[in-house]
Amino acid sequence: MNNDSLEEREQLVVSLRQRILETIKPEMTQQAYEVVNGSDAYRRPQKDVIRSLYSEQKLQALARLGKSLKPAKVQNLIRFFATGAEIDPVNIEPELVEVEAGTTNADLFRLATAQWSVPPTAGYGRRMRWLVFDRYNDKLIGLFALCDPVIGLSTRDQWIGWDTAQKGRRLSAVMSAYAVGSVPPYSHILGGKLVTALLSSHQVSEAFKSKYLGRNSEYAQLTGKPPKFSDGILALIMITSAFGRSSLYNRVQLPGLVSLEKIGATKGWGHFQIEGDVFRDMRRLLKIENHPYAKGYEYGNGANWRMRLIRQALSSLEVDQDLLRHRIYREVYGMPMGTNWRNFLLGKADQLEVTLPEANVISKAAKERWILPRAVRRPDYQDWNDADIAKLFAPLLTQGRLSH
Repeated sequence: MNNDSLEEREQLVVSLRQRILETIKPEMTQQAYEVVNGSDAYRRPQKDVIRSLYSEQKLQALARLGKSLKPAKVQNLIRFFATGAEIDPVNIEPELVEVEAGTTNADLFRLATAQWSVPPTAGYGRRMRWLVFDRYNDKLIGLFALCDPVIGLSTRDQWIGWDTAQKGRRLSAVMSAYAVGSVPPYSHILGGKLVTALLSSHQVSEAFKSKYLGRNSEYAQLTGKPPKFSDGILALIMITSAFGRSSLYNRVQLPGLVSLEKIGATKGWGHFQIEGDVFRDMRRLLKIENHPYAKGYEYGNGANWRMRLIRQALSSLEVDQDLLRHRIYREVYGMPMGTNWRNFLLGKADQLEVTLPEANVISKAAKERWILPRAVRRPDYQDWNDADIAKLFAPLLTQGRLSH
């Protein structure tokens, strides 16, 4: 490292230390949950506090989106968002549409997620995205997206019961849902539960098989193992909540059709508060130090690359890595995609027994189970109007507010 590089590193270290300590606020994450009945074993998520922790990340996500979606395009896309008067719960007819990159639907996907209080990640590795439209009125109900699973997730691995070798052989049959939800006013009548249930449809399983049959295993690439080509089987979908206990994923059960099982919770570690310029300068620091993590994400590295880079940067900065323990414990759910899914993942069965229902069958059951009863109990969804829609996307319609 020459003198210029040493001087640049010293300046960067001082600046980064200060910004990191200003950005990561342990006192805020300690407020994210309140103790119930005097016991730390019973903790209730304070969703307003958690939303505030994500506020900077949301602003940055909106600013990035505003660079590619100009107000005129946003205004054009708003036509896909329904008012309450345009929804007839009895006639809701969901239709799954897979999103292709560079299309209007891709823009609509990004716009729809921009209004969420916790913006989803962009996913990593293998990725598939869907929009769920209402064929009755051609409006957007919601969306979901799948990506490669985190390699090291102890809650999942213990639930499945596999060892490292078994996981290496079958991890390619697992995906994570990194974005799941509905948009207003469908969200007011539990449209999010309908969207979640559609993950278990035959259409999703077949689309996965069509896209990834014969593709090299992500796990094999990461570990340097000999190539193991995917048989295109999707045996399990993992979902992690954003706010601790999830009203969206809780009790998503349609007997004989859909089963979403709660299996535990994460341990409260993450890096959501380290975004934008701070992360870029962490990477710049490692580049000056000629550290291999600075080269960036490579196919097969999964989400762990970002966490590893941040941990290494904190080590270089001599900053306590415990700052990454935000203590926001998220519920973890698993959605089996076959009757013998566990034996398949354990390598005890060569084939997955799949009898997944069609999307229209799931939709009909979901309407009867959730949407129609909620629409009767909470008819105020009908009050959602054009002004509410415009307010929802106001930051993107007024770009001056995104200069942040």
